[in-house]
Amino acid sequence: MSSSSSSTTTTPNAGNNLSAPMAVDGQASFFPADVVHAAKDVLSSIVGSAIEEGLRALWKGSVPALVGAVSENAVAFSVNQQLKRILADLEGYGLGNESNQESSKAEAKEESLVVPFLTGGFTGIFTSAALCPSDVIKCKVQVSRAMLKTGETAMDAQEMLVHVLKTQGVKGLFVGLGAQFARDIPFYAFFFGTYELSLVALKAYTTMPQEGAYLVAGGLAGVAGWAAVMPIDMAKSIIQTSPNPKSLIPTMMDVAQTRGPMALYSGLGVAVFRAFPANAALFLGYELAREILD
Repeated sequence: MSSSSSSTTTTPNAGNNLSAPMAVDGQASFFPADVVHAAKDVLSSIVGSAIEEGLRALWKGSVPALVGAVSENAVAFSVNQQLKRILADLEGYGLGNESNQESSKAEAKEESLVVPFLTGGFTGIFTSAALCPSDVIKCKVQVSRAMLKTGETAMDAQEMLVHVLKTQGVKGLFVGLGAQFARDIPFYAFFFGTYELSLVALKAYTTMPQEGAYLVAGGLAGVAGWAAVMPIDMAKSIIQTSPNPKSLIPTMMDVAQTRGPMALYSGLGVAVFRAFPANAALFLGYELAREILD
């Protein structure tokens, strides 16, 4: 999202490739009560940035964010769909005798609710590799801008990419890859799992139009995903911007010890505030496009 006020320390948050406040006056933001406050903070920051730096300031860092979002979603949805097709094909083979087939059919309904969580987790493996370089550049650009002194000029995404390649080589683009796996695997498990589960429930227990179900289920998927991995995401951002990064668990322990355990959930209200509408629109667009193409 946008830069926060002076009372807020900012850290890159990879929620759909945007940044979010770490803490406001030492307190973490939580859903649902603090979402209202988060919304006010976001709107205030947007207006403040536009007045102080012009409208173009609202799109700072948008290039790596856009590249990351396109890469991530392209990989995520294509891989997840392919995994679902593979599992669907496998279900038609190797069932054994008739008694085994009947048993398999009886368990199919329950198992079908677990499969989206499993395929989602596997999807996270592939998105981590695709997203890590753009995430590293995005985080470094945002942190460098937050630490600017008066009169200094921050590097843009292209300049930061060149700088990282010169100083660290290609491996510099994959700093924190382990933390990226640790975040993306559970994120996509909850993301796709919650979407499919919500869609089944909405169609079974409501009279909501199909497009409305896509919107609500998609929004809930985004909320569930970020609520599940916020502590890991914070640690990942610190790792990817630190000159001397530690591994995931020590980084999370440092945050908990120095700022308190609740600091690991800092910015959750802002992440949720954006995640619901963004992912509602994402899934609606995906489903409608798939219907047209099919």
